[in-house]
Amino acid sequence: YVLFAIHLSTRKVEILGVTGHPDEQFMVQTVRNTTGEDGWLRQVGAKYLIHDRGANFSTRWKGALQEAGIKTVTIPARSPNLNAFAERWVRTVKRECLRRCWFLDYGGLCRVLHEFTRDHYNVERPHQGKGNIPLKPYARAPAQQCVGRFRASQV
Repeated sequence: YVLFAIHLSTRKVEILGVTGHPDEQFMVQTVRNTTGEDGWLRQVGAKYLIHDRGANFSTRWKGALQEAGIKTVTIPARSPNLNAFAERWVRTVKRECLRRCWFLDYGGLCRVLHEFTRDHYNVERPHQGKGNIPLKPYARAPAQQCVGRFRASQV
């Protein structure tokens, strides 16, 4: 199970946690991690968190978010179009990343998901909803200027 969040105005995705068993303790710990002083929800200035009706989004989880000043909004049942950005990201990560990899352990899955999200999806990949430009332009290494003469050597 992968718990992720999307900042809707920037379309930036953050992996909040990965686990084989998403119990209430895991969910509450992810709230603590993301709403702390250096937490991602704090950094993006989140005021609302929209989520589906999954059983993992418990009252204790919602309470932890409210303590951090973030209001939770539950989408109506059977309405995937109200969660279109999340549905699209799931489709994209499956098609462009997960179907191309074999994972031998939990660490490999976490590494691939974080790298895909941090380096590719949030930086390199162009997004149609944002005018086909990457979310955050990345700086390529400048082309090195050739100085002097080159001569091919024979081996």
